[in-house]
Amino acid sequence: MTDADRLLVEGVPRIVIDPGPDNARAIRAYEKAGFYRDRRAATPDGPALLMIRDAGVSSVGAPSS
Repeated sequence: MTDADRLLVEGVPRIVIDPGPDNARAIRAYEKAGFYRDRRAATPDGPALLMIRDAGVSSVGAPSS
């Protein structure tokens, strides 16, 4: 069980992470862990790619809506 799985099982409704948009290895690892790409965002640390994993959604792919 991953940390994300544990948090979701414990009742956290959504996990949002923000890897650098050029960090392809991190993005792919997060996708494998069930996160999906949401949008690019400007942060105090520079550009980021917001990635989301919601409770109740399969760990593979984005939600169907």
